[in-house]
Amino acid sequence: MVVALTLVFSSLSGYAFAKLHFKGRDIIFMLFVSTLMIPTQVRVIPQFMMFKAWGMINTHAAVVLPWAYNGFSIFLMRQFFISIPDELIEAAKLDGSSDYRTFFQIVMPLTKPSLVALTVLSFTWGWNFYFGPLIYISEINKQVLSVGISTFKAEYASNYAAQMAGSTLALIPIIAVYLAAQKYFIEGIALSGVKG
Repeated sequence: MVVALTLVFSSLSGYAFAKLHFKGRDIIFMLFVSTLMIPTQVRVIPQFMMFKAWGMINTHAAVVLPWAYNGFSIFLMRQFFISIPDELIEAAKLDGSSDYRTFFQIVMPLTKPSLVALTVLSFTWGWNFYFGPLIYISEINKQVLSVGISTFKAEYASNYAAQMAGSTLALIPIIAVYLAAQKYFIEGIALSGVKG
């Protein structure tokens, strides 16, 4: 869910900030990027109160929703969209294509490397996220793997063998996703900072 929401919102936002012209575009983009300077620990109490008021405590939505609009993901996609020539989009508009059709049928097929790179990064972040599930989910049967591994300890002792085995098993999906997307991941990271 983290990967799907990140891909949808970041690609739409990145395209809007890179190719669409509207009032206050640069200011709004700087606000999104400036959220990277706010530590997660500062946002915990306001987010907890908000999720509690909305009845989202002990649900996975409380863990997934904060990832939907991620400043780094929007920045990464915007940088890639900037590298796509404006002439391509103008030609599509001259042919009668709407903004949505231009985005989905012309621009998105060109962004495969950056989408794969963002998929690998967001999967890794979501899979390893520890702090949010620990705070927002108190029921053990709804907890994520990273919090579950930390429960292999008693008050005065820890079961290091079980923790290490769990950590090794938790690495397998991340390694599999990275190996499956390695070529596009490296290409996407390399192209996202290049203009022209």
